[in-house]
Amino acid sequence: FTTGYRSVSATRQFYVSYVRSSAIGDLNDINTVTGPSAPALILPDARGPLAADVPHRVLAWGIIALPWHLTVAPFLEVRSGFPFSPVDDDWNPVGPPNGARFPAFASADLAIEKALKVRRLPPMRLGLKFFNITGRDNGRNIQADVARPDYRQTLNPIRRQFRASFEIVWSKA
Repeated sequence: FTTGYRSVSATRQFYVSYVRSSAIGDLNDINTVTGPSAPALILPDARGPLAADVPHRVLAWGIIALPWHLTVAPFLEVRSGFPFSPVDDDWNPVGPPNGARFPAFASADLAIEKALKVRRLPPMRLGLKFFNITGRDNGRNIQADVARPDYRQTLNPIRRQFRASFEIVWSKA
């Protein structure tokens, strides 16, 4: 489901999107068993949520044109956490495969761009992009060992990032 608003002059646009999905399949497919990483733990065949299953996802974004050829584009994503399989100290599964989930993911990003026109050169845009502005700990890995005191603690977080951008606009318009 997506809804949005666009001003008559198209200088302001806002959209919100919600996706409800399900990704269930065989958890012992050939890619899991013979993948490029370390040897896989081969378990009895089971069906369950796949690694990329995200049942709920909300996106909100917009584009706001400001004076002096500035454009501001906020972006927000909030979604369910990915599934994972809790294990004991001997790597034996605890509960159903992929029966637990990472904490919910939330990230607010912002892009600011300035359009430039330099004589005899194509139009250009200079920008600043900010990712995960709030600094939320959206870990990419999780402690899955139920016997550890840090069970369910996320690791390898996506940190706050700042980038500059430079674009050359090659359109004929």
